[in-house]
Amino acid sequence: MRKYLLRQAMAAKLDREPSVLLDLLRAREQVLENAYLQRTAAAKTPGKVDVDKYIASNRAKFAGRKLFSVEQIAFPIGPTTQSFVDANKDAKSLDEIDQKLTAAGVPHGRQMGALNSGDLPPEFYGLIEAKKTDDVFFVRAGQNGVFFKVKGEEPRPLEGEAAANLARQLMRADAIKAELGVARYSANLEAKYEGEYANIMQPGDGKKN
Repeated sequence: MRKYLLRQAMAAKLDREPSVLLDLLRAREQVLENAYLQRTAAAKTPGKVDVDKYIASNRAKFAGRKLFSVEQIAFPIGPTTQSFVDANKDAKSLDEIDQKLTAAGVPHGRQMGALNSGDLPPEFYGLIEAKKTDDVFFVRAGQNGVFFKVKGEEPRPLEGEAAANLARQLMRADAIKAELGVARYSANLEAKYEGEYANIMQPGDGKKN
């Protein structure tokens, strides 16, 4: 079907329309940018020593990985509910949150769920590890806000080749982010040079009168 639609579009000369042509150029640029980042990151494939070091430095994702069972209340985030979040960050129970959401007429759902320590940012994982019995946490999940309370935890260590494979994937993702950061920095330098200093050297500069 895709080839048929492509033939029809080409027959209608849609690739010559300015808006379509611009989209094609943008898509080409994006494909080339991603290919460059992927190739540059692949050229820095980590060795076993680097992988072992990464695993040892990120215990929450590997040997120390845990699965937290949580009770949670989810609701859509919007202009009105943001003020609710700000006002209830120090709530001590989900019952309190539930009652206030109901009173405010905010649609919400309450259910059990799970969190994998390997998916959590280190700072947030540290807060959960240091939790007290009555601590209620808040996170954003897409377009929703979620208040939750940790009800239990169990070890789910990731070791051996499975750990090494995940470490390589995560390290590759980090390498791509690093390359993207370098590219942004270099692009900003070029823009600054072209914008502020482009006219310093003009034809005839350095000539004696």
